[in-house]
Amino acid sequence: MPAGPVPVDAEGVRPELLAAAFEATGARVFVCQPLFQNPTGSILAPARRAEVLRIARAAGAFVVEDDYARALGHDDSGPLPATLAAEDHDGVVVHVRSLTKATSPSLRVGALAARGPVVDRLRAIQVVDSFFVPRPLQEAALELVGAPAWPRHLRTVAAELRHRRDVLAGALRRELPGLTLPHLPSGGYQLWARMAEGGDDTAFAAAALRAGVAVAPGRPYFCAEPPGPHVRLSFAGVSGPGELVEAVQRLRAGLGTPCRVARRVACRVARRVARRVARPTARPVPSVRTLDRSLRADHHHRMHVRVSLVAAARSSSLLAERFDDDRPLDGTGWRSVESAARDLVPLGSAGLRYCSPTPRSRATGEALGYAPLAQPALRECDMGRWRGLTLAEVTAREPGAVDLWLSDPRAAPHGGESLLAFISRIGGWLDTRPADDGGEIVAVAEPSVVRAALVYALQAPPLTYWNVDVRPLSTMTLTGWSGRWHLCLRPPV
Repeated sequence: MPAGPVPVDAEGVRPELLAAAFEATGARVFVCQPLFQNPTGSILAPARRAEVLRIARAAGAFVVEDDYARALGHDDSGPLPATLAAEDHDGVVVHVRSLTKATSPSLRVGALAARGPVVDRLRAIQVVDSFFVPRPLQEAALELVGAPAWPRHLRTVAAELRHRRDVLAGALRRELPGLTLPHLPSGGYQLWARMAEGGDDTAFAAAALRAGVAVAPGRPYFCAEPPGPHVRLSFAGVSGPGELVEAVQRLRAGLGTPCRVARRVACRVARRVARRVARPTARPVPSVRTLDRSLRADHHHRMHVRVSLVAAARSSSLLAERFDDDRPLDGTGWRSVESAARDLVPLGSAGLRYCSPTPRSRATGEALGYAPLAQPALRECDMGRWRGLTLAEVTAREPGAVDLWLSDPRAAPHGGESLLAFISRIGGWLDTRPADDGGEIVAVAEPSVVRAALVYALQAPPLTYWNVDVRPLSTMTLTGWSGRWHLCLRPPV
Protein backbone atom coordinates (compact mmCIF):
# COMPACT_ATOMS: atom_id res chain seq x y z
CA MET A 1 0.00 0.00 0.00
CA PRO A 2 1.68 3.28 -1.08
CA ALA A 3 1.87 6.00 1.57
CA GLY A 4 2.07 9.75 1.08
CA PRO A 5 3.45 12.10 3.76
CA VAL A 6 1.79 15.34 4.87
CA PRO A 7 4.08 18.04 6.36
CA VAL A 8 3.58 19.39 9.88
CA ASP A 9 4.67 22.56 11.64
CA ALA A 10 4.59 23.78 15.24
CA GLU A 11 0.77 23.60 15.25
CA GLY A 12 0.50 20.10 13.83
CA VAL A 13 -0.50 18.89 10.39
CA ARG A 14 -1.13 21.62 7.80
CA PRO A 15 -4.74 21.32 6.60
CA GLU A 16 -4.17 22.88 3.17
CA LEU A 17 -1.45 20.32 2.43
CA LEU A 18 -3.64 17.52 3.75
CA ALA A 19 -6.38 18.49 1.28
CA ALA A 20 -3.83 18.61 -1.54
CA ALA A 21 -2.48 15.18 -0.55
CA PHE A 22 -5.95 13.61 -0.61
CA GLU A 23 -6.60 15.12 -4.04
CA ALA A 24 -3.25 14.04 -5.46
CA THR A 25 -3.18 10.48 -4.12
CA GLY A 26 -6.82 9.48 -3.74
CA ALA A 27 -5.92 8.10 -0.30
CA ARG A 28 -8.71 6.89 1.96
CA VAL A 29 -6.87 6.83 5.29
CA PHE A 30 -5.00 9.59 7.15
CA VAL A 31 -2.82 8.47 10.08
CA CYS A 32 -1.92 11.25 12.51
CA GLN A 33 -0.72 11.96 16.03
CA PRO A 34 -2.64 15.07 17.15
CA LEU A 35 -1.12 14.97 20.63
CA PHE A 36 2.69 15.28 21.04
CA GLN A 37 3.49 14.27 17.47
CA ASN A 38 6.61 12.14 17.10
CA PRO A 39 9.29 13.46 16.65
CA THR A 40 8.42 17.19 16.90
CA GLY A 41 6.22 17.01 20.01
CA SER A 42 3.69 19.40 18.46
CA ILE A 43 -0.03 19.46 19.35
CA LEU A 44 -2.66 19.92 16.67
CA ALA A 45 -3.94 23.49 17.09
CA PRO A 46 -7.63 23.94 18.08
CA ALA A 47 -8.34 25.89 14.89
CA ARG A 48 -7.11 22.99 12.76
CA ARG A 49 -8.93 20.11 14.43
CA ALA A 50 -12.34 20.66 12.86
CA GLU A 51 -10.69 21.48 9.53
CA VAL A 52 -8.82 18.16 9.48
CA LEU A 53 -12.06 16.26 10.12
CA ARG A 54 -13.91 18.28 7.46
CA ILE A 55 -11.20 17.59 4.85
CA ALA A 56 -11.15 13.86 5.62
CA ARG A 57 -14.96 13.69 5.47
CA ALA A 58 -15.01 15.47 2.11
CA ALA A 59 -12.40 13.02 0.75
CA GLY A 60 -14.39 10.02 1.98
CA ALA A 61 -11.43 9.01 4.15
CA PHE A 62 -10.90 7.74 7.68
CA VAL A 63 -8.67 9.45 10.22
CA VAL A 64 -6.63 7.03 12.35
CA GLU A 65 -5.84 8.92 15.53
CA ASP A 66 -2.69 7.46 17.09
CA ASP A 67 -3.05 8.70 20.66
CA TYR A 68 0.15 7.05 21.85
CA ALA A 69 1.15 9.80 24.33
CA ARG A 70 -2.14 10.50 26.13
CA ALA A 71 -0.61 9.22 29.39
CA LEU A 72 2.77 10.89 28.77
CA GLY A 73 1.84 14.55 29.30
CA HIS A 74 4.33 16.41 31.50
CA ASP A 75 3.18 17.91 34.78
CA ASP A 76 3.50 21.41 33.30
CA SER A 77 1.38 20.68 30.22
CA GLY A 78 -1.92 21.85 31.66
CA PRO A 79 -5.22 20.27 30.60
CA LEU A 80 -4.80 18.16 27.50
CA PRO A 81 -7.13 18.64 24.52
CA ALA A 82 -9.86 16.11 23.96
CA THR A 83 -9.35 13.36 21.41
CA LEU A 84 -10.36 13.89 17.80
CA ALA A 85 -12.76 10.99 18.26
CA ALA A 86 -14.65 13.04 20.85
CA GLU A 87 -15.36 15.71 18.21
CA ASP A 88 -16.31 13.23 15.48
CA HIS A 89 -20.01 12.54 15.03
CA ASP A 90 -19.87 10.93 11.57
CA GLY A 91 -17.70 7.86 12.14
CA VAL A 92 -14.65 9.35 10.44
CA VAL A 93 -12.13 8.83 13.28
CA VAL A 94 -10.65 5.50 14.37
CA HIS A 95 -8.97 6.10 17.74
CA VAL A 96 -6.12 3.84 18.91
CA ARG A 97 -4.03 3.91 22.07
CA SER A 98 -2.25 1.51 24.42
CA LEU A 99 -0.99 1.02 27.95
CA THR A 100 2.51 0.09 26.81
CA LYS A 101 4.23 3.49 26.81
CA ALA A 102 3.15 4.42 30.34
CA THR A 103 3.75 1.00 31.87
CA SER A 104 6.05 -1.60 30.36
CA PRO A 105 7.09 -2.81 26.89
CA SER A 106 5.83 -6.25 27.92
CA LEU A 107 2.27 -5.06 28.62
CA ARG A 108 1.03 -5.24 25.03
CA VAL A 109 -2.56 -4.15 25.60
CA GLY A 110 -4.18 -1.60 23.31
CA ALA A 111 -7.60 -0.11 22.68
CA LEU A 112 -9.50 0.87 19.56
CA ALA A 113 -12.60 3.08 19.42
CA ALA A 114 -14.74 4.03 16.43
CA ARG A 115 -18.32 4.71 15.37
CA GLY A 116 -20.48 3.17 12.71
CA PRO A 117 -20.06 0.08 10.50
CA VAL A 118 -16.28 0.32 10.60
CA VAL A 119 -16.36 -1.01 14.18
CA ASP A 120 -17.78 -4.35 13.07
CA ARG A 121 -15.22 -4.65 10.26
CA LEU A 122 -12.33 -3.89 12.59
CA ARG A 123 -13.62 -6.30 15.21
CA ALA A 124 -13.82 -9.07 12.62
CA ILE A 125 -10.27 -8.36 11.48
CA GLN A 126 -9.04 -8.43 15.08
CA VAL A 127 -10.70 -11.77 15.72
CA VAL A 128 -9.05 -13.28 12.64
CA ASP A 129 -5.68 -11.70 13.38
CA SER A 130 -5.22 -12.42 17.10
CA PHE A 131 -8.54 -14.05 18.18
CA PHE A 132 -8.34 -12.55 21.69
CA VAL A 133 -5.99 -10.94 24.16
CA PRO A 134 -4.60 -13.60 26.56
CA ARG A 135 -6.61 -13.75 29.79
CA PRO A 136 -3.64 -13.21 32.16
CA LEU A 137 -2.72 -10.06 30.25
CA GLN A 138 -6.31 -8.80 30.45
CA GLU A 139 -6.45 -9.47 34.18
CA ALA A 140 -3.12 -7.71 34.78
CA ALA A 141 -4.20 -4.66 32.78
CA LEU A 142 -7.56 -4.46 34.56
CA GLU A 143 -5.97 -4.75 37.99
CA LEU A 144 -3.41 -2.08 37.09
CA VAL A 145 -5.78 0.63 35.82
CA GLY A 146 -8.31 -0.14 38.55
CA ALA A 147 -5.84 0.16 41.41
CA PRO A 148 -5.84 3.31 43.61
CA ALA A 149 -2.13 3.69 42.81
CA TRP A 150 -2.75 4.10 39.04
CA PRO A 151 -3.41 7.88 39.15
CA ARG A 152 -0.39 8.31 41.40
CA HIS A 153 1.73 6.37 38.91
CA LEU A 154 0.63 8.67 36.08
CA ARG A 155 1.48 11.75 38.14
CA THR A 156 4.92 10.31 38.89
CA VAL A 157 5.52 9.60 35.21
CA ALA A 158 4.44 13.14 34.30
CA ALA A 159 6.81 14.72 36.83
CA GLU A 160 9.74 12.48 35.90
CA LEU A 161 9.34 13.08 32.15
CA ARG A 162 9.24 16.85 32.67
CA HIS A 163 12.34 16.68 34.86
CA ARG A 164 14.25 14.58 32.34
CA ARG A 165 13.18 16.89 29.51
CA ASP A 166 14.51 19.92 31.38
CA VAL A 167 17.76 18.16 32.35
CA LEU A 168 18.45 17.06 28.77
CA ALA A 169 17.52 20.43 27.27
CA GLY A 170 19.72 22.26 29.78
CA ALA A 171 22.67 19.95 29.15
CA LEU A 172 22.34 20.46 25.39
CA ARG A 173 22.33 24.24 25.77
CA ARG A 174 25.45 24.14 27.95
CA GLU A 175 27.51 21.49 26.22
CA LEU A 176 26.32 21.58 22.59
CA PRO A 177 25.11 25.09 21.76
CA GLY A 178 25.24 24.21 18.05
CA LEU A 179 22.13 22.08 18.61
CA THR A 180 18.96 24.17 18.90
CA LEU A 181 15.53 23.15 20.15
CA PRO A 182 12.87 24.90 18.02
CA HIS A 183 10.13 23.52 20.30
CA LEU A 184 10.22 22.27 23.88
CA PRO A 185 7.40 19.72 24.09
CA SER A 186 5.05 19.48 27.04
CA GLY A 187 4.58 15.74 26.58
CA GLY A 188 6.19 12.65 25.14
CA TYR A 189 9.71 11.40 25.65
CA GLN A 190 11.86 12.91 22.88
CA LEU A 191 13.46 16.17 21.79
CA TRP A 192 13.70 17.21 18.13
CA ALA A 193 16.99 19.10 17.81
CA ARG A 194 18.18 21.06 14.80
CA MET A 195 21.86 21.01 13.83
CA ALA A 196 23.77 23.90 12.33
CA GLU A 197 23.19 24.47 8.61
CA GLY A 198 25.12 21.92 6.56
CA GLY A 199 25.23 19.39 9.39
CA ASP A 200 25.12 15.68 8.57
CA ASP A 201 22.60 13.88 10.79
CA THR A 202 23.76 10.37 9.84
CA ALA A 203 27.40 11.24 10.59
CA PHE A 204 26.27 12.77 13.88
CA ALA A 205 24.35 9.60 14.83
CA ALA A 206 27.32 7.40 13.91
CA ALA A 207 29.75 9.50 15.94
CA ALA A 208 27.31 9.46 18.86
CA LEU A 209 27.08 5.68 18.75
CA ARG A 210 30.85 5.40 18.82
CA ALA A 211 30.75 7.55 21.96
CA GLY A 212 28.23 5.14 23.50
CA VAL A 213 25.13 7.28 22.92
CA ALA A 214 22.19 6.26 20.72
CA VAL A 215 20.41 9.06 18.86
CA ALA A 216 18.19 8.83 15.77
CA PRO A 217 19.12 10.74 12.62
CA GLY A 218 16.34 12.98 11.35
CA ARG A 219 16.60 11.84 7.74
CA PRO A 220 13.96 9.05 7.92
CA TYR A 221 11.36 11.55 9.16
CA PHE A 222 11.57 13.59 5.94
CA CYS A 223 9.61 11.29 3.63
CA ALA A 224 8.88 13.59 0.70
CA GLU A 225 11.06 16.67 1.05
CA PRO A 226 14.84 17.15 1.26
CA PRO A 227 16.00 16.15 4.75
CA GLY A 228 16.86 18.87 7.24
CA PRO A 229 19.76 18.60 9.68
CA HIS A 230 17.85 17.22 12.67
CA VAL A 231 18.40 14.50 15.26
CA ARG A 232 15.92 12.91 17.63
CA LEU A 233 16.98 12.40 21.26
CA SER A 234 14.96 10.21 23.60
CA PHE A 235 15.10 10.68 27.36
CA ALA A 236 12.95 7.69 28.38
CA GLY A 237 15.30 4.69 28.17
CA VAL A 238 17.76 5.72 30.89
CA SER A 239 18.01 4.86 34.56
CA GLY A 240 17.88 8.49 35.64
CA PRO A 241 18.61 12.13 34.75
CA GLY A 242 22.29 11.69 35.58
CA GLU A 243 22.73 9.44 32.53
CA LEU A 244 21.32 12.19 30.31
CA VAL A 245 24.00 14.64 31.45
CA GLU A 246 26.69 12.00 30.96
CA ALA A 247 25.33 11.23 27.48
CA VAL A 248 25.57 14.87 26.40
CA GLN A 249 29.09 15.12 27.80
CA ARG A 250 30.04 12.02 25.82
CA LEU A 251 28.58 13.62 22.70
CA ARG A 252 30.66 16.75 23.25
CA ALA A 253 33.83 14.72 23.78
CA GLY A 254 33.11 12.36 20.88
CA LEU A 255 32.27 14.84 18.15
CA GLY A 256 32.97 18.38 19.35
CA THR A 257 30.12 20.68 18.42
CA PRO A 258 27.76 20.19 15.49
CA CYS A 259 29.01 23.53 14.19
CA ARG A 260 32.49 22.08 13.88
CA VAL A 261 31.12 19.01 12.10
CA ALA A 262 29.19 21.26 9.72
CA ARG A 263 32.28 23.36 9.02
CA ARG A 264 34.28 20.25 8.11
CA VAL A 265 31.56 19.13 5.70
CA ALA A 266 31.22 22.60 4.19
CA CYS A 267 34.99 22.96 3.73
CA ARG A 268 35.21 19.58 2.00
CA VAL A 269 32.39 20.52 -0.40
CA ALA A 270 33.93 23.94 -1.06
CA ARG A 271 37.32 22.41 -1.92
CA ARG A 272 35.77 19.99 -4.40
CA VAL A 273 33.72 22.77 -6.04
CA ALA A 274 36.81 24.98 -6.28
CA ARG A 275 38.77 22.20 -7.99
CA ARG A 276 36.04 21.74 -10.56
CA VAL A 277 35.71 25.47 -11.24
CA ALA A 278 39.46 25.82 -11.68
CA ARG A 279 39.56 23.23 -14.46
CA PRO A 280 39.80 24.67 -17.99
CA THR A 281 36.53 24.61 -19.92
CA ALA A 282 38.22 23.39 -23.13
CA ARG A 283 40.36 20.30 -22.87
CA PRO A 284 41.15 17.26 -24.98
CA VAL A 285 39.11 14.09 -24.76
CA PRO A 286 40.47 12.17 -21.75
CA SER A 287 42.33 8.94 -22.35
CA VAL A 288 41.43 5.64 -20.70
CA ARG A 289 44.31 6.15 -18.26
CA THR A 290 43.05 9.64 -17.37
CA LEU A 291 39.55 8.33 -16.80
CA ASP A 292 40.94 5.56 -14.62
CA ARG A 293 42.83 8.12 -12.51
CA SER A 294 39.68 10.24 -12.19
CA LEU A 295 37.65 7.27 -11.04
CA ARG A 296 40.32 6.36 -8.51
CA ALA A 297 40.36 9.95 -7.22
CA ASP A 298 36.57 9.96 -6.89
CA HIS A 299 36.80 6.58 -5.13
CA HIS A 300 39.35 8.08 -2.74
CA HIS A 301 37.17 11.07 -1.86
CA ARG A 302 34.09 8.95 -1.15
CA MET A 303 33.25 8.18 2.46
CA HIS A 304 34.25 4.54 2.95
CA VAL A 305 32.97 2.05 5.47
CA ARG A 306 34.14 -1.49 6.18
CA VAL A 307 31.43 -3.99 7.11
CA SER A 308 32.43 -7.43 8.41
CA LEU A 309 29.64 -10.00 8.62
CA VAL A 310 30.18 -13.02 10.88
CA ALA A 311 27.80 -15.96 10.45
CA ALA A 312 26.29 -17.02 13.77
CA ALA A 313 27.32 -20.33 15.31
CA ARG A 314 24.86 -23.13 14.83
CA SER A 315 22.04 -24.05 17.19
CA SER A 316 21.27 -27.46 15.66
CA SER A 317 22.52 -29.94 13.12
CA LEU A 318 22.12 -29.05 9.45
CA LEU A 319 19.28 -31.53 8.88
CA ALA A 320 17.41 -30.20 11.93
CA GLU A 321 17.56 -26.54 10.81
CA ARG A 322 14.16 -24.91 10.90
CA PHE A 323 12.86 -21.79 9.18
CA ASP A 324 13.12 -18.76 11.47
CA ASP A 325 14.91 -20.96 14.00
CA ASP A 326 14.97 -19.13 17.34
CA ARG A 327 16.70 -21.82 19.39
CA PRO A 328 19.84 -20.88 21.39
CA LEU A 329 23.33 -22.20 20.66
CA ASP A 330 23.81 -25.89 21.22
CA GLY A 331 26.91 -27.45 22.75
CA THR A 332 28.66 -27.77 19.40
CA GLY A 333 27.93 -24.14 18.70
CA TRP A 334 29.49 -22.97 21.98
CA ARG A 335 32.58 -25.07 21.41
CA SER A 336 33.00 -23.74 17.87
CA VAL A 337 32.80 -20.16 19.15
CA GLU A 338 35.50 -20.90 21.72
CA SER A 339 37.82 -22.38 19.11
CA ALA A 340 37.22 -19.49 16.68
CA ALA A 341 37.58 -16.73 19.26
CA ARG A 342 41.28 -16.10 18.53
CA ASP A 343 40.49 -15.15 14.92
CA LEU A 344 37.17 -13.40 15.45
CA VAL A 345 37.64 -11.45 18.68
CA PRO A 346 39.81 -8.76 16.96
CA LEU A 347 36.82 -7.80 14.80
CA GLY A 348 35.24 -6.48 17.99
CA SER A 349 37.46 -3.40 17.77
CA ALA A 350 35.02 -2.01 15.17
CA GLY A 351 33.32 1.21 16.18
CA LEU A 352 29.82 -0.18 15.52
CA ARG A 353 28.81 -3.72 16.52
CA TYR A 354 25.48 -5.25 15.53
CA CYS A 355 23.72 -8.61 15.40
CA SER A 356 20.60 -10.25 14.04
CA PRO A 357 17.75 -10.31 16.60
CA THR A 358 18.00 -14.08 17.16
CA PRO A 359 19.20 -15.91 20.28
CA ARG A 360 22.15 -17.60 18.58
CA SER A 361 23.35 -14.40 16.88
CA ARG A 362 23.20 -12.51 20.17
CA ALA A 363 24.94 -15.33 22.03
CA THR A 364 27.67 -15.58 19.38
CA GLY A 365 28.31 -11.83 19.57
CA GLU A 366 28.34 -11.80 23.37
CA ALA A 367 30.69 -14.79 23.53
CA LEU A 368 33.12 -12.99 21.20
CA GLY A 369 33.01 -9.88 23.40
CA TYR A 370 31.30 -7.68 20.81
CA ALA A 371 28.39 -6.57 23.06
CA PRO A 372 26.35 -6.17 19.85
CA LEU A 373 23.24 -4.08 19.32
CA ALA A 374 20.38 -6.11 17.81
CA GLN A 375 19.15 -4.78 14.45
CA PRO A 376 15.56 -5.69 13.48
CA ALA A 377 16.48 -5.13 9.79
CA LEU A 378 18.93 -8.05 10.05
CA ARG A 379 16.23 -10.57 10.93
CA GLU A 380 15.85 -13.68 8.84
CA CYS A 381 13.41 -13.91 5.94
CA ASP A 382 9.80 -13.98 7.14
CA MET A 383 8.70 -17.50 6.26
CA GLY A 384 5.03 -17.07 7.11
CA ARG A 385 3.26 -20.34 7.88
CA TRP A 386 6.48 -22.31 7.31
CA ARG A 387 8.07 -20.80 10.39
CA GLY A 388 9.38 -23.47 12.76
CA LEU A 389 9.30 -26.26 10.15
CA THR A 390 12.20 -28.01 8.43
CA LEU A 391 12.59 -27.97 4.66
CA ALA A 392 11.80 -31.72 4.58
CA GLU A 393 8.53 -31.19 6.45
CA VAL A 394 7.45 -28.35 4.17
CA THR A 395 8.39 -30.30 1.03
CA ALA A 396 6.29 -33.25 2.17
CA ARG A 397 3.28 -31.01 2.79
CA GLU A 398 3.54 -28.47 -0.06
CA PRO A 399 5.92 -29.72 -2.78
CA GLY A 400 4.50 -27.36 -5.42
CA ALA A 401 4.85 -24.34 -3.17
CA VAL A 402 8.47 -25.24 -2.41
CA ASP A 403 9.26 -25.54 -6.13
CA LEU A 404 7.73 -22.11 -6.75
CA TRP A 405 9.66 -20.59 -3.84
CA LEU A 406 12.97 -21.97 -5.12
CA SER A 407 12.40 -20.91 -8.74
CA ASP A 408 10.68 -17.50 -8.52
CA PRO A 409 12.39 -14.85 -6.33
CA ARG A 410 9.20 -12.76 -6.32
CA ALA A 411 7.02 -15.57 -4.99
CA ALA A 412 6.06 -15.94 -1.34
CA PRO A 413 3.83 -19.05 -1.27
CA HIS A 414 4.26 -19.30 2.51
CA GLY A 415 2.50 -15.96 2.99
CA GLY A 416 5.61 -14.20 4.33
CA GLU A 417 8.45 -12.41 2.56
CA SER A 418 9.70 -13.17 -0.94
CA LEU A 419 13.39 -13.81 -1.59
CA LEU A 420 13.63 -10.59 -3.60
CA ALA A 421 12.08 -8.57 -0.78
CA PHE A 422 14.44 -10.20 1.73
CA ILE A 423 17.54 -9.38 -0.33
CA SER A 424 16.32 -5.82 -0.84
CA ARG A 425 15.77 -5.37 2.90
CA ILE A 426 19.28 -6.54 3.75
CA GLY A 427 20.70 -4.35 0.98
CA GLY A 428 18.78 -1.38 2.36
CA TRP A 429 20.37 -1.92 5.76
CA LEU A 430 23.79 -2.17 4.16
CA ASP A 431 23.38 1.01 2.10
CA THR A 432 22.23 3.06 5.09
CA ARG A 433 25.20 2.31 7.32
CA PRO A 434 26.87 5.51 8.59
CA ALA A 435 29.54 6.48 6.06
CA ASP A 436 32.71 7.63 7.77
CA ASP A 437 36.27 7.60 6.46
CA GLY A 438 37.90 4.52 7.92
CA GLY A 439 34.73 3.53 9.80
CA GLU A 440 34.42 -0.14 10.70
CA ILE A 441 31.32 -2.19 11.45
CA VAL A 442 30.98 -5.80 12.54
CA ALA A 443 27.68 -7.67 12.57
CA VAL A 444 26.96 -11.22 13.74
CA ALA A 445 24.15 -12.32 11.43
CA GLU A 446 22.22 -15.40 10.47
CA PRO A 447 23.83 -17.29 7.55
CA SER A 448 20.82 -16.44 5.39
CA VAL A 449 21.41 -12.73 6.04
CA VAL A 450 25.08 -13.07 5.03
CA ARG A 451 24.02 -14.80 1.80
CA ALA A 452 21.53 -12.04 1.01
CA ALA A 453 24.15 -9.36 1.66
CA LEU A 454 26.58 -11.12 -0.68
CA VAL A 455 24.03 -11.33 -3.51
CA TYR A 456 23.11 -7.66 -3.06
CA ALA A 457 26.71 -6.44 -2.88
CA LEU A 458 27.67 -8.31 -6.07
CA GLN A 459 24.46 -7.17 -7.82
CA ALA A 460 23.97 -10.81 -8.75
CA PRO A 461 20.67 -12.34 -9.94
CA PRO A 462 18.47 -13.11 -6.91
CA LEU A 463 18.47 -16.87 -7.60
CA THR A 464 22.24 -16.82 -7.04
CA TYR A 465 21.24 -16.88 -3.37
CA TRP A 466 20.61 -20.64 -3.59
CA ASN A 467 24.16 -21.24 -4.87
CA VAL A 468 25.86 -19.66 -1.87
CA ASP A 469 26.82 -21.77 1.14
CA VAL A 470 27.66 -19.85 4.32
CA ARG A 471 29.08 -21.98 7.10
CA PRO A 472 28.72 -21.04 10.79
CA LEU A 473 31.35 -18.55 11.96
CA SER A 474 32.59 -17.84 8.42
CA THR A 475 33.19 -14.16 7.73
CA MET A 476 32.65 -11.83 4.81
CA THR A 477 33.94 -8.29 4.58
CA LEU A 478 32.51 -5.57 2.35
CA THR A 479 34.18 -2.22 1.80
CA GLY A 480 32.83 0.80 -0.02
CA TRP A 481 29.68 2.86 0.20
CA SER A 482 25.99 2.81 -0.72
CA GLY A 483 25.47 1.08 -4.05
CA ARG A 484 29.15 0.25 -4.62
CA TRP A 485 30.62 -2.52 -2.53
CA HIS A 486 33.83 -4.54 -2.85
CA LEU A 487 34.01 -8.08 -1.49
CA CYS A 488 36.74 -9.60 0.64
CA LEU A 489 36.24 -13.22 1.72
CA ARG A 490 37.88 -15.10 4.57
CA PRO A 491 37.79 -18.90 4.76
CA PRO A 492 35.61 -20.56 7.40
CA VAL A 493 37.28 -20.92 10.78
